[in-house]
Amino acid sequence: MAKKWELHLKRIISLVIAGSLAFPIGSLFREIAEKNQLSHSLSLLVTFAGVLIALFLGLVVLPFITELISTQFIAVKLFSLRLRSKRTYLLDSSCILDGRVIELVKMGILERPIVISSITLDEISRLKNTSDTYQNRVKRGFEMIEQIKKLKNPPLRVLPFSKPPKTIREHLITLAKQIKATIITLDASLTDLAKTYRIPTVNIHELANAFRIQILPKEQFEVLLSKPGKEANQAIGYLDDGMMVIVENGKPYINQRIIAECTSLLQSTGGKIIFGRYIKHAES
Repeated sequence: MAKKWELHLKRIISLVIAGSLAFPIGSLFREIAEKNQLSHSLSLLVTFAGVLIALFLGLVVLPFITELISTQFIAVKLFSLRLRSKRTYLLDSSCILDGRVIELVKMGILERPIVISSITLDEISRLKNTSDTYQNRVKRGFEMIEQIKKLKNPPLRVLPFSKPPKTIREHLITLAKQIKATIITLDASLTDLAKTYRIPTVNIHELANAFRIQILPKEQFEVLLSKPGKEANQAIGYLDDGMMVIVENGKPYINQRIIAECTSLLQSTGGKIIFGRYIKHAES
C-alpha cells in the first residue's frame, strides 16, 4: 500500500513540474517565433511544440534523472560501506522476526557492521496485519532493531531502496554480493540459494543445533522427566538446551531426576530427539 501511495505521489509531483515548465517554455518559444516574424499559425505551432517539450521534460526526463541520481547515491553508499568494512552482516526478515540475533550481538559474536535493507523492513511491516502472532513478532523485531542501534557496537545501517525487487531473496543475494555481506537468516531456501552463489550464510537454526548437547548411543545423562509420553510407560523430559528426551519405562519417575542411557537418536523437523532407558535415580 505504501509503495502505491509513493508511486501516485511521484506522478502528481511530475505533473506539477510538467505544468510549471509548460508556461515559461511555451512563452519562450512564442517569443522566439515572434522575433523571427513567423506567421500566426506557425507561432502557434512553435508554442505548442514548446509546451510538448516542457511536458516531456517534466514527465519523462526529470523523473529519469532523479531516479538515476538516487540509484547512483545508493551505489556510492554501498561502495563506501564496502570500503569501510571488508565484511558485514545482512539480516533478513526471518532473522529479525525470530529475535535471537540480539543475543549474538550482546555476546560479541557479531562484531562487524550490521546491514538491513529497506525492502526487508517493508516486507516485515506488511506482515503486521496478517495475524496477531505476526503482529507480536513484528513488534519484537522492530524493538530488537532499536536495541542494536542503541548498543552502537557493531553499528547498524538501513540501506534505502525505492524500487521493489522481483523477489526479495534475489534482492538479498545481490545486495550481499555488493557489500561482501554474510547473510543471517532462518530461511532454509535462502540458505541454499546463497550457498549456490558461494555467499557466506549463518542459519540461526543450524547455529542453535550446533550448540546443542551432543549425546551418543550408550552414553548416560541426567534428565528431569516432566510428563507422560504417547506410548505406555513412556515419559518425556528436556535437557538444559531444550532437546526432547523420551525414556522407555520412565512413567513411574515423572517429576523426578533420573540417569538414563541413550538408545537411539531421531532427527526431526523440530530438532533432534533422544530415546533412552531408565538406569537409576540421579543423586540429589
